[in-house]
Amino acid sequence: IWLAAIPLLAIQTFHMFEHTLQVFRVRVDGVPSRGGIVGPVVEAEWIHFIYNAAVLTLLLVIFFALRPERTHSYSIGARFLLAGALVQGYHVVEHTVKLSQHLITGAKVNPGLAGKAFDLVLFHYTINLMVYLALLGAVGAYLLPVLTRASHPSKLRTLGSPKPSG
Repeated sequence: IWLAAIPLLAIQTFHMFEHTLQVFRVRVDGVPSRGGIVGPVVEAEWIHFIYNAAVLTLLLVIFFALRPERTHSYSIGARFLLAGALVQGYHVVEHTVKLSQHLITGAKVNPGLAGKAFDLVLFHYTINLMVYLALLGAVGAYLLPVLTRASHPSKLRTLGSPKPSG
């Protein structure tokens, strides 16, 4: 099931590219628009809400699906997933508030909970970066042992088979 994190990482990589471009456009080019790559073509608040809820759902599904395979202590990969899910959980709350503000006011750009205290573009870039790094850490933590075993055929075992005792 951890392999499901790889497509999520690929999608989140594109999402980070979009946020990096947005920071560049606003901070360097001075473009007042805070829209993403598709700009005014889509309803940004709805897209961000749905996307962020889906990312949180996938992080939690992967985390809970992997949990039974572990002992009572959390593996480093599970810790990365949990950290990413906690940050993403706040991110979903933030976008829920932003969507509510959008539905009430009709405004395209809404402050959410933190928008009055922080720069929205940098704030959301930072949140997305934290989730991205947590996901990258989780994929690395799960993939590295597999690659290590693959490079040593004598240590290779079938995925899902129990660890040898001893």
